[in-house]
Amino acid sequence: MAGIDVSKLSSEDRLLLLKYVVERYGRDRVLSILNISRSTLYRIEKGLVRLDDAKTRRLLSIVRPEELRDALGSRRLLETLGIVKPNGVNNYSLIMEILKLASSDEYLKQLMIKFVVDDFRKTLRRL
Repeated sequence: MAGIDVSKLSSEDRLLLLKYVVERYGRDRVLSILNISRSTLYRIEKGLVRLDDAKTRRLLSIVRPEELRDALGSRRLLETLGIVKPNGVNNYSLIMEILKLASSDEYLKQLMIKFVVDDFRKTLRRL
């Protein structure tokens, strides 16, 4: 999957990805893709051995973007894409570009307006 900086994936993220791929595609396919033995897969799953970058890239090559979001969660996926930083600082220029692209689609524009209005309404109620 292009755009993912594998070095930003923690050991926990890599395990989540591996578990997802094993559940989705089966142990035999994972063993074949990673070119490892069952005992090595077991050690990786138990956290005794770290899933290296090359093997992680191989797993990512068969995973669709929506599957990666399901495996890692939206926030963690945005962090690995460099849109949101783990320390809470956001890549504002990239976020603005995403909003510009999204606003060119009428359905997404309506979703953004609904979100902003609902969020603003909640904020006003708290005041």
